[in-house]
Amino acid sequence: MDLFDVARACRRRWYVTVPLMVLTLALAGAAYLAVPTVYRASTVVGLAPSPVSGGEGNGIINNGGTIMLANLTAAGLSSPTVAREIEDSTGATDFAAAVVAVPGGQMPMVNLVASAHDRDTAESAVTMSQRLAKDELNRIQANAGIPERAYGVIYQVSGTPVIDVLRPGRMKLVAGIVGLGLIISVLAGVYWDLRRTRSQLRDQGEGDRLTDADTPEPPSPADADGGEVPGRHRG
Repeated sequence: MDLFDVARACRRRWYVTVPLMVLTLALAGAAYLAVPTVYRASTVVGLAPSPVSGGEGNGIINNGGTIMLANLTAAGLSSPTVAREIEDSTGATDFAAAVVAVPGGQMPMVNLVASAHDRDTAESAVTMSQRLAKDELNRIQANAGIPERAYGVIYQVSGTPVIDVLRPGRMKLVAGIVGLGLIISVLAGVYWDLRRTRSQLRDQGEGDRLTDADTPEPPSPADADGGEVPGRHRG
């Protein structure tokens, strides 16, 4: 059986394949609408040396540059303790901080991203993370014994947090349902076509046998001549 045979079988048994495809599309539509909406808020903050000392006296900046301070701050914000504090305080479902790659010579930046099931919660989580970023930066520098006048500072790069509306995994789910439904519809159509075809052939074979059994046999020559076989005479 090739693809043309499959297509002909599905066309002959459209009353099987079409309802299954309609059901598949209905399920795919329901799944499309059922996937929950996720709101993702993001904002960017930058790090710079102290405006008072210009970085002089800051051992972290002197040894690794401002980028090292940015990496330490992002790592601190992404730690399980701080991330959980943000999530528990605001109701966000996820939070992460990562250093943004910038061309050489520019001050490093940190991207703060929070996800939630509503817009206000996501924005509130990002706003809270901005405050915690300053606290985390000061904590790191204090633990390193850096004088306060040499503290690196955080400044706001983007204004209002950017909100993205997402439905993660929605298209993959819908495509999977449609693909599976198409396969099932085709297999069901082919199976039903084979079953019906075999049933029709079996019924046709039984009908032919009944016809042969009801057909009378032609009379033998002896019966036709009154019991005498031509060419023989009684003595």
